[in-house]
Amino acid sequence: MTKQLLLAGVALGLSIALPAYAQQSSAATSQSSSLRLPYQKEFWGYVGGSVGRAEYDLSCPGGFACDDNDTGYKIYGGGTVKGIFGFELGYVDLGKAELAGGDARARGVNASLLLNAPIGTASGLHAKVGTTYGWTRTNSIAPGVATGRERDFGLSYGLGGTLGLSRNWQLRADWDRYKFEFASGDRDIDLYSIGLQYRF
Repeated sequence: MTKQLLLAGVALGLSIALPAYAQQSSAATSQSSSLRLPYQKEFWGYVGGSVGRAEYDLSCPGGFACDDNDTGYKIYGGGTVKGIFGFELGYVDLGKAELAGGDARARGVNASLLLNAPIGTASGLHAKVGTTYGWTRTNSIAPGVATGRERDFGLSYGLGGTLGLSRNWQLRADWDRYKFEFASGDRDIDLYSIGLQYRF
């Protein structure tokens, strides 16, 4: 799955959903007439989980076999202010890349701010930016490859969309980019994922 295919699939799904949700959207804003913030219990409006393909940006030493792709997943919860601005907390596990007789693994806890563009009452598009506190482990038998464990904060951002399946359930597709600190330095990991989201 590539970023282009993922985003094309989101666009296609939303174009199919548009006629069903043709009534735009004073409903979404009227539901949130009072201001709710993340420190309030009433703010949290959805939970979800997604699985997909993680792509590591790692350099492979010559003469060694490497595979920089694996299955990754994330679980998360969040809420919105007036249906437009959102905040999300989650855990992400990006599997591991095979690296020159060893592997590189990354996991982390993510916090992101979202900008939402609602479509009807149950679908929409979103962009997000935030930070991930990640921990990584690298091991290898190749000479000159930095190994060890690292922990640090890194930038994250992404794009995605939701497609309403019912009043409470949504199909969600995302492209996320996470920056992790490895023994060899900062590296990007992309996660292309699809999953289900439940709205309270």
